Amino acid sequence: VVYSGKIRERGEEMIGKYSPYVTTSPSGKMRLCCRYEDELTGKIKTATVALGKDTKKARREAEIALQRKIEEKLFMPDQKSISLNDLVKLYAADLEADVNITPSTVKRNTIACKTMANILGGDVLLDKLDRVDILGKLTATGESAGTKNERLKRFKTLMLWAYRHGYIENVMFLERLTRFKDTPHKEKIADKYLETYEYRKICDAMKIYKYKLFFRFLCLSGLRTGEAIALEKEDIDLDRMAIIVNKSYDSNGKTTTHAKTESSIGEVHIQPELLELLHEIDMFYKKQDLRTGVRYCKLLFHGEKGEYFSYYAFKKYLARVSEETIDRKITPHACRHTTASLMFEQGFTIDEVQHRLRHADSEVTREVYTHITKALRQKENEKIDRFRIG
Repeated sequence: VVYSGKIRERGEEMIGKYSPYVTTSPSGKMRLCCRYEDELTGKIKTATVALGKDTKKARREAEIALQRKIEEKLFMPDQKSISLNDLVKLYAADLEADVNITPSTVKRNTIACKTMANILGGDVLLDKLDRVDILGKLTATGESAGTKNERLKRFKTLMLWAYRHGYIENVMFLERLTRFKDTPHKEKIADKYLETYEYRKICDAMKIYKYKLFFRFLCLSGLRTGEAIALEKEDIDLDRMAIIVNKSYDSNGKTTTHAKTESSIGEVHIQPELLELLHEIDMFYKKQDLRTGVRYCKLLFHGEKGEYFSYYAFKKYLARVSEETIDRKITPHACRHTTASLMFEQGFTIDEVQHRLRHADSEVTREVYTHITKALRQKENEKIDRFRIG
């Protein structure tokens, strides 16, 4: 059986001589699959692509994408002819075929690799990479040390993938790629969360009420931004005082996906302050919908036409307000770490915080815990310094 290499004509029922079929993961994610014969080994392999909806149009588009992917897999250029751009395409196809990786992660990693290829020169052949002044080209971008280090990390991952798949014979040159001197860790971790007085200052400075409500909700609940945007009204179970978390909104792909990890799926307890906030949120959106003519919207947070809440508008507003009030820009994800810092300040253990955030394990949570613990110990020592007996 040999794959024909031709795009399926209307009315045909197979790709090559194999029929495509749909698989569904335990989380409900669908993929279109098709077997093909590897001409180099004679083995039967399987290629897959994501299938958002099982409709005729979606299936037709997925079949075309599937055929192209098979063609790419069958095209095995000579090792020395592979350019950095070629490698990125092969790597992206491999990521997309992994059912355990979400489309948003595939897109993010692919963009990162393409950007690195542009910086180094996409036409550079893999066996010539050791002659490229990689650190010099990164320095020329003028980006921050943190950004350059992230690019190095992604590049090394790409090269190790290429080595494991036989596209490059030697990766010893990676040892010369030392990290750029970055901001001291103490300053860097401080940008990942807010202390109580900083949280209050930002709240007080927020004049756009819908953004203030969303900011407070993120900090009180500990939900990821995508999880909060994807929340529907029926996910708020007031009988059990719980928020059901089982999905996330990808603002890049503009799609709703399953939760980030299996541990992310679960319930978040609604404490009294969060319950009061949910009532405020409900009242605000009832008034907005009445004013804008939206008869019903299933989303907890939404735009004036019933569309998904704008992540990028909120991100921009939060960065501006935080810079004006506490002299540094805060990202939406910092709200999640703020939940951790405020809980640590009030005596919660690291296990209790990780349970609240639905983390199987979190390096950042431990970093915040260590930093907050040291800060509290310093305050305690300052009190002791003022202690007198006689």
